[in-house]
Amino acid sequence: FLPEATVKENIDTLIPLLCKLVNQSLSTGSIDSLKIADVIPTLKNPKLDPEDFKNYRPISNLSFLGKLIERVVLARLNDHLEKNNMNLPQQSAYKKNFSTETILLKITNDLLIACDNKSA
Repeated sequence: FLPEATVKENIDTLIPLLCKLVNQSLSTGSIDSLKIADVIPTLKNPKLDPEDFKNYRPISNLSFLGKLIERVVLARLNDHLEKNNMNLPQQSAYKKNFSTETILLKITNDLLIACDNKSA
């Protein structure tokens, strides 16, 4: 597919085509061909031995279109959950302003409260 810089430079021309591709992907329920990534081994730290494979981490570069479709799906899912009052307060993944840190803080807080209540 096209490099991201090329897409950005020609976005006005490409929007109708991108919309068609995203909608076609959503209607078929498939993005398999767009989930192929270029995996680049990157040295974790320049001071590490480049001959030792454990000193590398994989960096996956997904296609622009694959990332775009994922964002559209996420936006539509969040919109559906919001409109139908289906958001769970405990849900942290895939929610705006929530992360694994959010849920870890809640769990830690709940454990501390439980310990305090048990000792009282």
